[in-house]
Amino acid sequence: MRIELQLAQWCEGKLSLEEVRAAIDSGMRSLSQHRQGFEQTLSGLSEAEASQSWSLRQQCLEGLDEMEELLLEVETAAKEKRRSDFISAADKISRLSPRLDESLQDFTHQILLLRGPTEIPNLNLLLSLNDDHTRYHTDVTRSRFQQALVGEIELVQRTAAALSAKNSDTPTWPALKEVFRAHVQWLERLYSELDTEHGDRTDLVAPLTKTYEDINRLLPAVCAELSDAGQTDLPEVNRLLTTLSEVREGRQSLEPLLAMMEELEDSLERLGEGIGEAPAGTVDERELELLAEALALFMAGLDELYIFDETRDLKALELAETKVREFASVLQYFYLCCDALQRPREEDGLLVTSHLEPVYQAVDDLIQQRVSVDDYLAVLDRFQNHLMSQARKPAVGGFIREIETILGGLGELRRYPEHRHEGPLREGIRLIDGGVKSLRGAVAAQ
Repeated sequence: MRIELQLAQWCEGKLSLEEVRAAIDSGMRSLSQHRQGFEQTLSGLSEAEASQSWSLRQQCLEGLDEMEELLLEVETAAKEKRRSDFISAADKISRLSPRLDESLQDFTHQILLLRGPTEIPNLNLLLSLNDDHTRYHTDVTRSRFQQALVGEIELVQRTAAALSAKNSDTPTWPALKEVFRAHVQWLERLYSELDTEHGDRTDLVAPLTKTYEDINRLLPAVCAELSDAGQTDLPEVNRLLTTLSEVREGRQSLEPLLAMMEELEDSLERLGEGIGEAPAGTVDERELELLAEALALFMAGLDELYIFDETRDLKALELAETKVREFASVLQYFYLCCDALQRPREEDGLLVTSHLEPVYQAVDDLIQQRVSVDDYLAVLDRFQNHLMSQARKPAVGGFIREIETILGGLGELRRYPEHRHEGPLREGIRLIDGGVKSLRGAVAAQ
């Protein structure tokens, strides 16, 4: 159901009233088919499936009702030539349509996870459609099966193309690429068998299941080998975020994700123990706060994954992904601050901590979205002005190299709001920290 383009074209005067009304009629028919298919699925739910999918079921029903109301509203506005009302309703349709599609897809994934027999929703869907077509052997069951197979072929081809574009030299990629090729081959053979009157698909289901399982095993390994596959500078976290997305989209089972989370949990516990055993005064209080915050977010995400494992409630999986992404942000900042927080202390009135502290606080606030970009840059400007005033002092002005290093660090920090990548942030703090320490040491040695 995609009528947004036609609605926009009518607003621009590119379609006649008759043409846009025909598009709306087509949209109503498509909506009716979606509703009938959804209600048919609801009627076949077990008591447990109905209970555990209640929230998503209501979300889908409300979305279908809202879409129907909006289509009627836009049809009336077009008929009565109320252009502003038409544009308002068309805009609501364009925003609701992708949300409704996502809700219906999430509902389907949840039911397929609940029904099994595997942990891979896409495979469960094909097995279910194969059973239906074997049992009823109608044009409808054949068409649904063929549409699903075409969707799977396109999905595999898109995934392979995206991974190939990123990096084709990773050790596991050749094996996964071959599995993708075989997987598409089996999908296409299964599709062709559906065109025969009484095609035997028994020999095709087993190898297709095998290729699904191989993809399930190899895909996380390839993502792990792509150092730039994620949103952070931490490969372990990138693998975790990638696998979470794969599970949410139905292309990956839960077991590898849980194994990764539990392994990372052990690593975090060892990190905490190491910091706890550090000599007194060697660990900054802010580091401890950041690590505690990261651990709390991680454990909250892990708890939600355990809930998802028991209930197959996609809301729990979405919440787990949110918590893990928050954990990733805080953990990355923790590592970023481990060295930076060991900053110079006030001494001889030169580049005192009282002037450097706001810079690090502004970095923290910007990452946590507690300060605007303009306010962040204003803090950097104030520190730079202070630095230049210090550079005019005889005791400091001779150390041009150290001052240039600090200025270079400020330049890196200024790049961060534009790129939103941790590289400039990490480099900026490293340069400032190193430059200040070198300057203070050189001044003290005079």
